[in-house]
Amino acid sequence: MQTKNFNYQSANIFYRVTGSGKPVVLMHGFGEDGTIWDKQINFLQAHCRLIIPDLPGSGQSDCIAD
Repeated sequence: MQTKNFNYQSANIFYRVTGSGKPVVLMHGFGEDGTIWDKQINFLQAHCRLIIPDLPGSGQSDCIAD
């Protein structure tokens, strides 16, 4: 699994990428982070490329000022 970051509106946004095939983005809900998907990753990564972000203000991603 690769961990990556990108910068959006001066905030660092964290995400993980694993697997191969068609891309699927796994989005978490309010008050959670991308680790909510950890139990599903082993099965899903054999079938698709998973992109698992920590949405702004969650997990390892910074808040976006507004």
